[in-house]
Amino acid sequence: MIRMKVCWLVCLGVLQVVTLLIISWNTAPGWDEWGHLPSGLSHLQYNRFEAYRVNPPLVRMIAAIPVLIANGGLDFFVAMDYPGCRPEWNLAKNYQQQHGDACFTNFAIARSALLFVPLAGTVLIWQLGHRWFGDAIGWIPAVLWVFSPTVLAFGASITPDVPSAVAGLWCILLFWNWLEKSSWEQTVRFGFALSICLLCKFSWVILPPLLIAIWLIRIIYQNGVSQFANLCNGSS
Repeated sequence: MIRMKVCWLVCLGVLQVVTLLIISWNTAPGWDEWGHLPSGLSHLQYNRFEAYRVNPPLVRMIAAIPVLIANGGLDFFVAMDYPGCRPEWNLAKNYQQQHGDACFTNFAIARSALLFVPLAGTVLIWQLGHRWFGDAIGWIPAVLWVFSPTVLAFGASITPDVPSAVAGLWCILLFWNWLEKSSWEQTVRFGFALSICLLCKFSWVILPPLLIAIWLIRIIYQNGVSQFANLCNGSS
């Protein structure tokens, strides 16, 4: 039975990866992708982080690694740093002039480097559904995730949207595990997942105070229930 589940999950994952590869290698870059890839290369090559600083650098740096290995890097970087500066668009223009039509191959390579993220999302969603709602229900959200038009579009791009969604779900799952059974191991895992979230997208800046609030509410609730039970036992 377990072997059959794994087999079906592998088939679903292979179908997802093949679909995303076709999209990645046969569609032009989105407008913001033109800023992400050169910015990631500037981080890796020149240790400069002015470009695309409206979001953390993790996703675009991962995407840029294979492009840099394939000799698709920047020939130069002009530092620009003043209030309101968005140097990624000048970088994008220079990158296109430098590489010409090879840019499209570089973008496809960068997209391919991130395909493990939506695949990890499929496995994670299946695990959550299986854990909380049973075998049959676990497949429904996984299939919906794989064939979601939004996931197909942004999963085959180098924007941080799908990575931040997957990282957020992973972080919340580990936070739930930590609430159920606190330990140093669970704490380290949860802390690592939270750091990945914060390095994917600034939208997750709300997550630390939100999780702290949930933890405090849970403590208050548990203490209230305990005191109420003690009161009931005392009165009886």
